[in-house]
Amino acid sequence: MRLNRYLARGGAASRRASDDLIAAGRVTVNGSTVTRLGVTVQDGDRVCLDGNPVRVGRPGSYLALHKPPGFVCTARDPQGRRRAEELVAGAGGRLFGVGRLDYRSSGLLLFTDDGAFALRAAHPSYGVEKDYLVQTAGGAPIPDELLRRYRAGLRVDGERFRLERYARRAGDRAVLTLSTGRNREIRRAFATAGIELSHVHRVRIGPVHLGRLDAGHHRALAADEISWFLRLERRSSR
Repeated sequence: MRLNRYLARGGAASRRASDDLIAAGRVTVNGSTVTRLGVTVQDGDRVCLDGNPVRVGRPGSYLALHKPPGFVCTARDPQGRRRAEELVAGAGGRLFGVGRLDYRSSGLLLFTDDGAFALRAAHPSYGVEKDYLVQTAGGAPIPDELLRRYRAGLRVDGERFRLERYARRAGDRAVLTLSTGRNREIRRAFATAGIELSHVHRVRIGPVHLGRLDAGHHRALAADEISWFLRLERRSSR
């Protein structure tokens, strides 16, 4: 099978876009970078895009989990705290989490065994939007000025945080939309205004909504949710 067709069938990109990925040196076959178009691959060959395996003909596992507060999103925790991956144990193979939520935060997490899917869902170059419902501690009002500055771009400890948009729900609550998301970003952004958040709750990742999924439970992603991610192309930097 031609390499561009293999990439397309594996959900990496269209055939034409796959040619561009190959020419850019982002594809390897059995550990060697391939830049020549027209290369063919056979059963047993290991094809990777940006270091992530691309598979054809093997059904993957794709789950949405409602993470409760009090769980960490790491494979190991020196403090012995409960891990989010324990909540999907036995759901299919060796699954890994896509993105993170801090120990106190809750809401939607994705789990998969598909590296190409994970790359698209988590890497900022794909610009997947995520919605977070936030609430301040003690009912403190969220200043309009903070939201405006966050929307324009905040510098915090040398990092730039920026909202895509926001919508107020009440004086102490808002829904924030991000397309990046660094370690404890929202809490750190609000701390610049001396505001502590009692709740950071993720309710959407791309086309996947948390909906009424109960805390601690998971569901399989629908076919159209999976294909949405696998069709994504990298966006240009801004």
